[in-house]
Amino acid sequence: MPHYLGYQWLADAFALWPVQRFRIASALGGSRSTTQDAGYALEVYPSSYNPSDAACDHLRFALRYEGVHLEFLQRLFQTMPDRVLIDWLIREPSSQYARRAGFLLEWLTGRSLGVPDVGKGNYVDALSADDHLTAGTGINHKKWRVRDNLPGTPDWCPVVYRNSAIRAVETRDVGTALKQLQVEFGDDTLQRSAVWLTTKESRASFAIEHEADQEDRLRRFAAVMARRTGFDPDSPFANLTDEALIDLQRAIVGERALDYGMRDSTIFVGDDHNHVHYIAPPAAALAGMLDGLRAFADTTQGRSPALRAAVLSFGFVYIHPMRDGNGRISRFLINDSLRRDNAIPAPFILPVSATIASNGMQRARYDNALEGFSRPLMQRHAADYSFDANRKLTFSAEAVALPAWRYPDLTDQAVYLADIIMETIHTQMREEADYLRRLQTAKEGIKIVLEGANSNLDRIVRSIHSTGDISRKLEAEFPRLVSDKTLRRQLVQIVGEAFEGWHGQM
Repeated sequence: MPHYLGYQWLADAFALWPVQRFRIASALGGSRSTTQDAGYALEVYPSSYNPSDAACDHLRFALRYEGVHLEFLQRLFQTMPDRVLIDWLIREPSSQYARRAGFLLEWLTGRSLGVPDVGKGNYVDALSADDHLTAGTGINHKKWRVRDNLPGTPDWCPVVYRNSAIRAVETRDVGTALKQLQVEFGDDTLQRSAVWLTTKESRASFAIEHEADQEDRLRRFAAVMARRTGFDPDSPFANLTDEALIDLQRAIVGERALDYGMRDSTIFVGDDHNHVHYIAPPAAALAGMLDGLRAFADTTQGRSPALRAAVLSFGFVYIHPMRDGNGRISRFLINDSLRRDNAIPAPFILPVSATIASNGMQRARYDNALEGFSRPLMQRHAADYSFDANRKLTFSAEAVALPAWRYPDLTDQAVYLADIIMETIHTQMREEADYLRRLQTAKEGIKIVLEGANSNLDRIVRSIHSTGDISRKLEAEFPRLVSDKTLRRQLVQIVGEAFEGWHGQM
């Protein structure tokens, strides 16, 4: 069995195991080595790195080499005697790791260690900006001489580890990708595509929840996307206030919904009580968690727009604060965040839901991203929930699960959504722009041989493109298309040439 160091040593020593895996596990071995596996790493160190068998020494090792695992640290500080940290601070009052540990204990638990202020020394960051997504501007805490750059609050603070995949995401420029489409297809074509893309995003968002046949709901959601995306751009969280969320919910689910507003009970996500995929945080925790989400939106301005959009979207859906409409609001927040960060200009809507729902493999990727947090949570607490005769949920481990809900590791979800955003631009938006350009080419060709209103020419082109010929409905409406065989052949040829090599979807 490996001789573990750092967090894993502490987990074994105190019998504490977080819901979310340690991104880095450290162990003693013959020589220094690193093994990477899907965003996780095993670091092997020679014996010279071995701390003593003291909790503070392994905590120092963890903070130095393994990053900050907020969920585990809250569990640790709720269990480990404060005397361990107090003695460490007395021995090494200027140690940056002791100071960071003291600050994090007070930040995570709300307790005071009751030690005197550090008094002197350079300020150090609570989180290493090299290793984590952090707030843009930190707040200096004089007692510990620690700069609080945590991207949230003690009630809710996401963790994104800046591994190689996240660093690659940070180099992507959504705005540049859109400008490349503008150069290729022109502003007019892209602007005309914006209206259809908004509708497409609405339809796909409902399709994800198996409700794509509700036309009135589709139009309603499309209107919300067009009207509310980027609303009040001077506020980083204008659509995240309680009032705005309830307004969004009403606009999305409509006036005939059973329930509006924030939920006041524990709820689950699943097909039925026999298939529970996720249990959401307790209602009593929602206000603080939403404040943390808003704090993230505020303090991380200037960071990667794709990462911010991912954290806000997945963070919201895991908090699951509304009685209905949580999934649709979470996907709305993707475009809302990108618009606020000036990553996409008005009136564009990125049809990210269309990419997610485009095929079974993409849908499986989305489900896998969602389950990156929900699956380990439910595996840990499989025996902790039940339903009464009225199918009301009781979850007996809310206090135990709270650190995981409060400090979700959203690294993998951020990578996933950043990939989806770029795929949407390069596939969905390119496809729509290409279709509109081909449609316009066909209409201009038809105008040479046939006079008619643009709306009628558009219908003719779409009919021929869809079926390879003119529909019986159009034949009945325009008898000349039946009698003039030469014209008919010309129209079919013009449309065929305009759409030659087309591989997109109608």
